[in-house]
Amino acid sequence: MNVTAKRELSQSGGKTLYLLGLCCGDCARKIEAQVNRIDGVQTATLDFVSQKLIIEAIDKENLPSIVRQASQIARDIEPAIKISYTNKKIEEADSAIFRKYLYRFCLGIGTILFMAGIIFNFSSPVDLIIFMLSYLLVGGEVVFRALKNISKGQVFDENFLMSVATIGAFSIGQYPEGVAVMLFYQIGEAFQRLAVNRSRLMDIRPDFANLKSGGKIEGFSTLDTSTLTGESLPRDVEPGSQVLSGSINKNGVLTIEVSKEFGESTISKILELVQNASSKKAPTENFITKFARYYTPLITFSAIALAIIPPLIIPSADFSDWLYRALAFLVVSCPCALVISIPLSFFGGIGGASKNGILVKGSNYLEALNSIDTVVFDKTGTLTKGIFKVVKIKGMNGWSKDEVLAYAAHAESFSNHPITISIQKEYHQEILSQKLTNHEEIPGLGILVYIEDKAVLVGNGKLMKAKHIEWQPANEIGSIVYVAIDGIYAGYIVISDELKADSKKAIQDLKKFGVKHTAMLTGDRKSVGEAIAREIGLDAVYTELLPHEKVEKLEQIEKNKKTKGKLVFVGDGINDAPAKIVSAIQIARKTRGIVWQNILFAMGIKVVLLILAAFGMATMWEAVFGDVGVTIIAVLNSMRAMKTIKKI
Repeated sequence: MNVTAKRELSQSGGKTLYLLGLCCGDCARKIEAQVNRIDGVQTATLDFVSQKLIIEAIDKENLPSIVRQASQIARDIEPAIKISYTNKKIEEADSAIFRKYLYRFCLGIGTILFMAGIIFNFSSPVDLIIFMLSYLLVGGEVVFRALKNISKGQVFDENFLMSVATIGAFSIGQYPEGVAVMLFYQIGEAFQRLAVNRSRLMDIRPDFANLKSGGKIEGFSTLDTSTLTGESLPRDVEPGSQVLSGSINKNGVLTIEVSKEFGESTISKILELVQNASSKKAPTENFITKFARYYTPLITFSAIALAIIPPLIIPSADFSDWLYRALAFLVVSCPCALVISIPLSFFGGIGGASKNGILVKGSNYLEALNSIDTVVFDKTGTLTKGIFKVVKIKGMNGWSKDEVLAYAAHAESFSNHPITISIQKEYHQEILSQKLTNHEEIPGLGILVYIEDKAVLVGNGKLMKAKHIEWQPANEIGSIVYVAIDGIYAGYIVISDELKADSKKAIQDLKKFGVKHTAMLTGDRKSVGEAIAREIGLDAVYTELLPHEKVEKLEQIEKNKKTKGKLVFVGDGINDAPAKIVSAIQIARKTRGIVWQNILFAMGIKVVLLILAAFGMATMWEAVFGDVGVTIIAVLNSMRAMKTIKKI
């Protein structure tokens, strides 16, 4: 079994199928629902944006059979797709290429005939022939798919809605509108494909990383390939050079033709988390999916009732008039705007986060960021730089500062702890190891070592107390290293960790976003922790904690907090962590705003047009806008989420 297959088969029986060419959001919903109903399937999730179907089987032995059934379901619902078990692109067969060009040819000729029928206003029956030919060329494929799906028991989909509405329009003599609905529907489908397809050309600007391997076709530049080769020397590239993924463009703008799929790229493993992120759906996505499942049948039956009931109970009602209203009702009802734009919004938000250096594990986590009201930070390397520096040396009982530093540096020369490294850096002289004998490390306290027959103790206050040294605790902000020589207190060294420049502003911004409580966990002394908390404006600080005590304290904060929102912990030395959490929350809120804009806009327009259609105040032309126009606007709005958030 190859490495890719091994990675994709999880211990619980998992498999990933790539449905290449899938561009119908409603079809994706149906495929996911039907695969979930296969016996032996634990969960099945279809990410429409990345065209990835992830199947988890209850029993691994049943996985091959489940995969075959899932593949058949996908082909039945969307015959044009290509199914792959890796993320490598399947080359198009000659027949597929022929069908693609035939489709474009038919759409073009159909559009010309439609425009001719509108402009020249032919008399009957020439106009019927012209519009019928145009309709068959433009929408014949849609009608064929609708009939095929009906034969398999799949009635309520967009193919059915478009076919019924347009054939109905022809039946009552509204030929131009029947063709127009189908034509604009096909245009909407084309926009869907453009929205989810990937570009083969990439512009790489200075200081941006190239994520895919390819041949550079325009521009001259220098690339930093140190992340790939370990070599610090930049590499010059020119037209015709190969550009590897993971390299960073240092100056000129490059246009690169992608030659490999992302899964084959050098850094695909690193970014696999983002690649899989959109398969973990947010509650809003799941709600829209369930809503669409019931919405289309409900609207269809409402349209039937609108066409039949009024002519039966209103004496002067014209059946053809009410049928026309019902057909317009059907055209408006297609849920594509919601089914497509909502996942695209979350996908764009995840992409925008990745541009800011934030990897979001899924849409569900991105949406969860909106409800954060408590943020707990680790100190070292998160709020502070994690780079320790000697800020003060104090000699006592006749010992000078230089002597205290020299003895401490020699004693600590056996350790690679950040604090000891800072002492050695401050010493600036060679360590004479031949002077050192009988080194003993005392866990949790410090070090005992003999330097030229002098017993030197270097460590914390507990060490001084344990060895019965007469000393006074230093009232200093920072980490204190005490030094005793031959049983006499010689002095102390103050070491401090510098705050990051953005820490204070990040705390202020979090509170602007509605975070109610901010706290810090640290193993440092109480005086140090409280000084940092005061300086950057934290609500609480918990000090002198061991690693396992930090976990316990975090659980205690979660248990005792009075608000209903979520808690997030930021730590482990993440680079630019304060700014990252602020950006993540900002991106999440921007994405949520776009999602709800799409929901309210799409539903608002559709409700208004449904009411107008029912009262005969909206024609097929307005109905087309309610379907295709709203879909295009919602998709374009969704793409705003991909823009990188401007730094606060």
